[in-house]
Amino acid sequence: MEKQILNIGHRFLSLLLISLFISSAAAPFGGRITRRVPVDSPKTFKIVPDSGRAGTYEVMISSNDSAGCKAKPELSHASLVAPKGSLIDVLQSKHQADCSFSAEIKISSDAAIGKVALWVMANQGKANETLLGTAEFNVTAQGPPSNKVDIMWDVIPEKITKHNFGGAVAKNYYAIEIVIGNNSAYDLQIASVAFELPDDSTLLALRCRNLSNKSGGVDLKLNRSDACGSKRLTEFTAAINHTVLPTSSYRITRGTLERGEIRNARTFILGGVTIAGPILTGFLPFFHVVNHRANFSQGINILSNPVEKGLEAIWSDPKPRQRDRFDDQVLRDSMIIHNNTQIRTLAFFPKELLRLPKDFEDDSEYNRWKNNAREVRERLGNLLIIGDEIEYRNRISITANPPGPVPVPTPVATATPAAALASPEPSATPTPSPSPPPPDH
Repeated sequence: MEKQILNIGHRFLSLLLISLFISSAAAPFGGRITRRVPVDSPKTFKIVPDSGRAGTYEVMISSNDSAGCKAKPELSHASLVAPKGSLIDVLQSKHQADCSFSAEIKISSDAAIGKVALWVMANQGKANETLLGTAEFNVTAQGPPSNKVDIMWDVIPEKITKHNFGGAVAKNYYAIEIVIGNNSAYDLQIASVAFELPDDSTLLALRCRNLSNKSGGVDLKLNRSDACGSKRLTEFTAAINHTVLPTSSYRITRGTLERGEIRNARTFILGGVTIAGPILTGFLPFFHVVNHRANFSQGINILSNPVEKGLEAIWSDPKPRQRDRFDDQVLRDSMIIHNNTQIRTLAFFPKELLRLPKDFEDDSEYNRWKNNAREVRERLGNLLIIGDEIEYRNRISITANPPGPVPVPTPVATATPAAALASPEPSATPTPSPSPPPPDH
């Protein structure tokens, strides 16, 4: 009996010493062991707003059971916690109340799209830290890129266009320099570029301004009724009011460039000098005097050799460089602008599409403004960029199985006819019949 009492006493003392050792060991690390008290069934709390894309938001978390919350104010000391790896940061929790509180969250641009369960914790960081429930926040994709695409454009003067792309392009097209910056979080594919032409009132104001400047600043509206032709302008442009016209395609504009390369002064002059030598050589037989023939032949040699080569050296061919600049800078169909980048490109708009009917605007009036880059920009109106956003999905990787040993096909026994297996009997050799004796004479 005494031994049993002693054993119980030793066990009690051992347990007491172990508990004292654990408490003294935990003292250097804060003297307290923090643990989370689990709940039986975590609740689902309401969060507003419940969805959003990358950015910073202030959300409100509230209880779905208002009556029970008032009886037991569980959210009075609650806070919001984002799970690790969700790429969502909870900056702070504020505005504490009995049944609701607010928090500021920041969603990274690399956060996965979909629903994320945020934790609603009570007494966070304390010994009695408790998980009250979850609130689901839906991370959505980025919105339309139109409000995050920067566009600048201007009309290049005719002389600069001629220097870079030749006279044919400068005579028939307006060169439009366009700068597009993409900050939409997506790659953009440019489908087309167009212009929304101004309405009748804007065209009428431009024409009145030009006529007023021509007449020395006199206000034509005060001197004559309908001096700018508003009635006729409405008749001519009623069918094309607020018209959207696209720029010319790459192939159409390049065709004009190639046409200009064929019909330019250098091609005609050098071609004429080149063919003059063979043509003039054909007239040599008509010179019967030797000295005259020699002089004429020497003149042909001078024209065909030093003159032709001298013209080629002085008058260099600009066509290859013009083609290279055109191919490098002109807007192509389905051009892709990567995210967080900008491109500088050129588009061409036909000049004739901006001219008003001749019954309303004569040639002299049109020629005064057609090469004025500032007024051409006003008459072009608004630039429209039509494109599609490109969203890259996760690629599927398919690995082919390594080639294994090829199974050898099992031979199939085929039935052979018995007649074919029997050895053939040798055929009897026919014996020649004796030839008849010759007749007696």
